[in-house]
Amino acid sequence: MERFSDRFTALITLLGIDLLFLVPLVVLLGVIYVWKKPAFAVLKRNFIAYFTNPTGYVFLCLFVALTSFAAFWPEEFFNANLANLDQLNRVLPTIMLVFIPAITMSIWAEERRQGTDELLLTIPADDLDIVLGKYLAAAAIFTVSLLFSQISNFLVLINLGNPDIGLFLGNYFGYWMVGLAMLAVGMVASFLTANLTVGFVLGVVFCVPLVIVAWAEVVFPEAIGRALGKFSIAYKFQDFETGVISFASVVYFLVIIVTMLYLCMVLIGRRHWSGGRDGRAMGGHYVVRVIALLLIAGSVSVFAAHRQLFRRDVTSEGLSSLSASSVALVKNVADATDQYLISIEAFISRDLPEQFVQKRFDLLAALREINAIGGDKVSLKIYDGIDLYSEQANRAEMLYGIEREAVETTVRGARTTQNVIFGVAFKSGQERAVIPFMGESLPIEYELMRSLATVTQQQRMTIGVLETDAALMQAGSFARPDASERPLIEELRKQYEIVRVRADAPITKNFDVLLAVQPSSLTEPQLQNLLDVVRRGTPTAIFEDPFPLLFPAPGTSQPKRGGGNMFMPRQPEQKGDISKLWDLLGVNLVSRIGLGGVGMPGGGQTLVVWQDYNPHPEDAEVQNEFVWITPNCGADEAFSAESPISSRLQKMLFLYPGGLEDTGSDLDRQFVPLVTTGGKNSGTVPYDSCLTTTPFGQQLLRSRDEMELDEVQTINEFTLAAHIRIEAPPSQEDDAEDATADTGRNINVVLVADIDTLSGFFFELRARNEIFGERFSRWQLDNVPFVLNILDTLADDDRFVDIRKRRHVHRELAAVQRLTDEAKRARSDARKQAKQEFKDLLYAEQKELDQRLDELRNDQEMSLREKEEKLRILQTSISDRISARKESLDREEEKRYREIDNQMAAQIHQVQDNYKLLAVLLPPIPPLIIAIWVFFFRRAQERESVAASRLV
Repeated sequence: MERFSDRFTALITLLGIDLLFLVPLVVLLGVIYVWKKPAFAVLKRNFIAYFTNPTGYVFLCLFVALTSFAAFWPEEFFNANLANLDQLNRVLPTIMLVFIPAITMSIWAEERRQGTDELLLTIPADDLDIVLGKYLAAAAIFTVSLLFSQISNFLVLINLGNPDIGLFLGNYFGYWMVGLAMLAVGMVASFLTANLTVGFVLGVVFCVPLVIVAWAEVVFPEAIGRALGKFSIAYKFQDFETGVISFASVVYFLVIIVTMLYLCMVLIGRRHWSGGRDGRAMGGHYVVRVIALLLIAGSVSVFAAHRQLFRRDVTSEGLSSLSASSVALVKNVADATDQYLISIEAFISRDLPEQFVQKRFDLLAALREINAIGGDKVSLKIYDGIDLYSEQANRAEMLYGIEREAVETTVRGARTTQNVIFGVAFKSGQERAVIPFMGESLPIEYELMRSLATVTQQQRMTIGVLETDAALMQAGSFARPDASERPLIEELRKQYEIVRVRADAPITKNFDVLLAVQPSSLTEPQLQNLLDVVRRGTPTAIFEDPFPLLFPAPGTSQPKRGGGNMFMPRQPEQKGDISKLWDLLGVNLVSRIGLGGVGMPGGGQTLVVWQDYNPHPEDAEVQNEFVWITPNCGADEAFSAESPISSRLQKMLFLYPGGLEDTGSDLDRQFVPLVTTGGKNSGTVPYDSCLTTTPFGQQLLRSRDEMELDEVQTINEFTLAAHIRIEAPPSQEDDAEDATADTGRNINVVLVADIDTLSGFFFELRARNEIFGERFSRWQLDNVPFVLNILDTLADDDRFVDIRKRRHVHRELAAVQRLTDEAKRARSDARKQAKQEFKDLLYAEQKELDQRLDELRNDQEMSLREKEEKLRILQTSISDRISARKESLDREEEKRYREIDNQMAAQIHQVQDNYKLLAVLLPPIPPLIIAIWVFFFRRAQERESVAASRLV
């Protein structure tokens, strides 16, 4: 019932907007009726004649059927999984080549064929009235046809998903503008002949250049081809395709309309001068006029393209507009007087996998916005739909290192691998920035803005990376063991100068930001040098973790690891007293006295924070120490709206984090919690309880069930990250030149109780989540934006902070997604069932083992040796039975998975085929019913005036 209500509301909204759009058109017709009665009479005559003739409905049915077929029949529509008209947008000009001449062929040719043209020209009306009336009639016919297509296609889309009404209407407004322009061109063809067939053919021939000039690069050199291509319908339609109403595109189509209508005026007025004494001279005069008008029209179109007086993104989700920060950045670059030309080249292969269709939309929309805002300072070349082995693909690889990437995707429920080219290159002067592959989760707008800033930025800020046991500057990562640097450092080098900092001696060099990861691993002298830097006022990002999961550093309360090798081990160095840093900042890591620990007052041990919340039920077996933070996690304010670092973040994952306690009382101190857990569903667990040791001495993470035995629930929320500012006394600031490390200056520190947020796992998951499997593609984490925002905020560089947090929400095909979600839930249930069966098996076997052991113990007649032998045989037998049963359960589970996947694929096929059939068969039915009614109505009227005796 709720889905029906949503569909009905969406349909009413669409019809309401249509009505608001039609009201000005009706008012315009009223003005024409008052001031141009002959033109209105011609309009009314032609409009009624078209819709009282069943033949007109044949073309209307054909148009509606073609648009529905083009929108929903191609396999790419369901592969893209988007509730939009992308497939129709690609072929719309071709469909218009068929439908528009069908409307215009009879506009004047029919009058000449029936000999009514002379009669029409003798009425008290000037040539403008005739041309205007004919054109408005054709425009009204096309508008009605477009409304039929719009409503039928929207009905299909709202049954498949929740389409973006703004994007949908933007597309159809573009169709309307394209149609109006081609109608004016087709009218010229109709004025040249008295034959309807010839009028249709000429209409196609005259409209074709506006369509095929889009492929001018195939015939002409690249520079000329691109220049000509900008005058094509396809090029000017690109803004409408992405839901943008732009000044340049509207002016282009209006210029075509005005120019062609003037040419129609010349043709219809030919009778006044063609037969006279100066007929040939007048003909040449009008040819010069038309050529001059064409040149003026082209100039106006070029001027409009370079002077974007307005660009309005009408999509509901703001899909096709840049953020205010991005617009400001592009404008600053474009307004710089000493800025070199910025060249942008994008390379996109054809037949993209489903997960990259949204990315393509976002990329093209963002690039066009940059081009529009940048004006003459930006040169944009988009190679869209290229072949993997084409000249453009070779250019991308040779010049920029943009290569084919293998991507796993799902096609109608089946997993497959596909090669993709999807990269962008920026150049300005000698500077170059290349995005070799726009991964599925990579934020398009941020990557483009960061690359733009990289090639135009003359001087970079500096980040000092403190050397600790976390080995942040060490090479390699989880998914790229051969990488020269960790992904975090690679990412930071795109924006900052990175300097390695050693704390063995006093740190005298100044940095814009200092990054200190696991400072608890420092020795006492090293820690003292870090404290001096913090007191000196250097903005510092500190990441400290009681349980580093993805880094080699020891936990906060754990001793440093020894050096040397297995034959000559070295004793580990003594860790410094990290409590000195906490005292300086006025914080503590949540700890428990009496558990024992290193570097904690009173021998306390820092605790790991857990939270019983998971936004992904299919991952329910994950430990509670995988702390998910979302606005729905139970916290009063999970992400601080006060800080630009965390505001508007949606989801983060912390791995075995610690908690921060605010212990400061200084009035000149600010403690802003950035990330907070829920209160009723969280607690703590000791470090040692997180691990289990195998008989071979290997330490492994304990399972969720085992961990729950030691988890202590609390009633308070835990702060996982905080921004701490401490203002120095005014007397110290006034005497800043004489200030020392002991006297101090303003302290500016962001403290995060988890160093795993810096792991390459999160950076690589953001760039290429398909590497980690389909399961991870749903996570959409904000860990990377959070980390980068910390460093940018400390560096007082806010250019990218808001851009990183922006997310585009595309409307997907919910009908197909529901089937996929059901299959995922079924797989999760099957996994849980198999896990429970195995637990039951272990319980039963353990029970039998205990029972047999009791029997052996109570057997007084059996010797100790015999009991040991019996016990060994019994344990081996039970172990073999467990292994065999486990293999059987694994096979059954895998078989069940295949059954679920096959069933899902079959259901998806069925849904797709059903909607394809409905999309093609249902839309033509309404106009067909009207056509049948018109046929019988006319037939009945004709029979009324005929005597009954003459009827057969």
